[in-house]
Amino acid sequence: MNNLNNLYNFKNPIRHFFNLDNIKLPENIENIELKNLSWTSPIKFRIRKDDLKFRVLKFPNILNYICAVLQFEKDNDFYNIDKIDINKRCSPNIITGDFKVNSYSENLEIDFERLCIYDNLIKLDIKSFYGRIYLHNLNLNKKEQYINNLNDGKTNEIILGNYLSLYLAECFLKIISDSIISKLEESNIKFKLSYFSDDFYIFCNRNDNENVIKIFDSVLSSFDLERNEEKTQFWSYDEYSNYNLVEKYWKKITSEDKSRFRDKEGNLKEGNRIFYFINQLIYRKNNLKDVKLQKVFITNFFKSNHFNNLEWDKYDLKSFNCHQLFSMFKFSPEILLYTIPKFRQYEIFNNKIGEFLEIRYEESLSTNFFDEQLYYFYALKTMNFDKIIKNNASIVLKTENQLLQSYYLMYNYFDTKDIEVLKTNTNEDYWFVNYHLILYNNELKKDLDDSIRKYLIPKQAIGKGNKEPIYINFYKCNIQDNNSLICDINKLEDHIDNYISEKIKEREKKYFEEKELKQIIDDYEDPFKDLPF
Repeated sequence: MNNLNNLYNFKNPIRHFFNLDNIKLPENIENIELKNLSWTSPIKFRIRKDDLKFRVLKFPNILNYICAVLQFEKDNDFYNIDKIDINKRCSPNIITGDFKVNSYSENLEIDFERLCIYDNLIKLDIKSFYGRIYLHNLNLNKKEQYINNLNDGKTNEIILGNYLSLYLAECFLKIISDSIISKLEESNIKFKLSYFSDDFYIFCNRNDNENVIKIFDSVLSSFDLERNEEKTQFWSYDEYSNYNLVEKYWKKITSEDKSRFRDKEGNLKEGNRIFYFINQLIYRKNNLKDVKLQKVFITNFFKSNHFNNLEWDKYDLKSFNCHQLFSMFKFSPEILLYTIPKFRQYEIFNNKIGEFLEIRYEESLSTNFFDEQLYYFYALKTMNFDKIIKNNASIVLKTENQLLQSYYLMYNYFDTKDIEVLKTNTNEDYWFVNYHLILYNNELKKDLDDSIRKYLIPKQAIGKGNKEPIYINFYKCNIQDNNSLICDINKLEDHIDNYISEKIKEREKKYFEEKELKQIIDDYEDPFKDLPF
C-alpha cells in the first residue's frame, strides 16, 4: 500500500507530520479475518475551523484502518472519486494527499457560465454530515464491520479526516444527489447541480428558489439529515465574481512581481531585488470578503510555482518584510511549513523570529487548535529554539495533543515527573501517545509484551481468542524496529519539498496539456476555408 500518510489523513497538512509509510505491516495482512479484528477507539485531533470554532478529526487504529482500506480499494472508483458522479466538484490526488490543482479554477469557470444562464446560484450545506451518516444506507454488507471497527462500533457516523471516510461520504452523496436531481426534474424545474463534499451548488431561476430548497430539505429528511440554514446562500453573477477574486489576485501579483525586475525591452535588471509580493499579499488579502478565502489566498501562494522557483540569492529581505511575514504567520500558521526553510537563510529573519515564535507558541498552547500548535513547534524546532520548546513541557503535558506530546517524547523534552504522569494514561484513546511512550522509554521496553497489553491493546480485544496476539505482534515488531508514527522534524522538510514538487509537476502537466490542445486547435485546417461562402 503506497502513500499511507495521505490515505490516513487526507487533505489536512497535519498528514506531513505522520511517518506511516515506513510502518511494518503483518505479512498476511490481506488474510486477517474480520473476526480477529476488534472495535477500536480513534484519537481526537482538533484543528481550527475559523476564528473561534474547531473541527475534530479522528485518527483510527492504524492496523484496523489498513485492513479496511484493503477491502475498499478493490472498488473500481476508490482512487477516482470524481468518476463516481459527474456532478462532483472534487478530484483527489493520492500522491499529493489533497485535491488536484485547477479543480477550483475549472469549477469556478463552469459556475460563471451557468450564472450567465440562470438567475442565481443557491449554495446549500448539509448540517453535521459526517457525524450523521448512517452506515446501513450505504449497503456495505460485510464491509460495514470494517468501518464500525474504526470508531468503537458506531454505525451512525463516520470519522472525519481520512481518505476512506471521504470515499464513503462521496458514495452516500451520490445517492443524495441522484435523489435531488430526480425530484427537481419531476417538478419541471430548470437547473444545474454540482457539489463538493456536503456543499451543494444549484443553479436555477429566482421563481424556483423556494421549490428548490423545499425539495432539497425533503430529500435530506428522507435520509434523517437536515440543511444547515445558517449556510444557505444566494449568489448573482456580479456578487459571485466580486467574492471569488483569489485567482485574479494570484495572477496579478505574479505578473507584477516578474515585470518589476525587467526593463522596457524585457531584460532582467541588474542588482538585488526586494520582496514586492509580500506587501501585495497583505494588501490584496484585505480586499477579500471572508477569512476562509483570505487563508486560501495567502497559504496557497506560498505553495505556488512562482514562490518556490524564486532565485533566492538575488533577493534582499528588509526589516519591514519580517513584520509583514510574521503577520501572515499569525493569521495562517500553516504558512510556516512552506516558508521557514526559505527565509531562514536571512540573518535579519533569524534575529527577529525568536520572540515571535515564543509568544505565539505559548498562546497556541492555551487554545484548542492542535494543528497550529504543531506548526509553531515545527518552526521552533527547525530554527533550533529548543529552550523555548523545553520551557513549555508542563503546558504541553496538560493538552490533549497526542502528536505534540509524542514529539516531546521523541526529542526527550519531558522530564522524569512528566513521564510518570503520562504513564497513568492507560485508556485506549491514548494509544497514539502511549505507543511513543513505550518506543522512547527503555524501562517500558524491557517487558514489551506487558507494556503493549497495558497501553496499546484495544479493550475489545483483551483476552479475545486470536484478536489480542494480532495487535500485540503488530505493535511489537514496529517498536522493536524503532518505527515512529511521527516524522522526524529534520526529515519533514523533505516531505514538504516532495509535496511542493509534486504540486508543481501537476500544474505544469496541466499547463502543457492545455497548451498542446490549443496548438492542435490553432493548427487545425478548416476544410471549408477556400469555399466562396
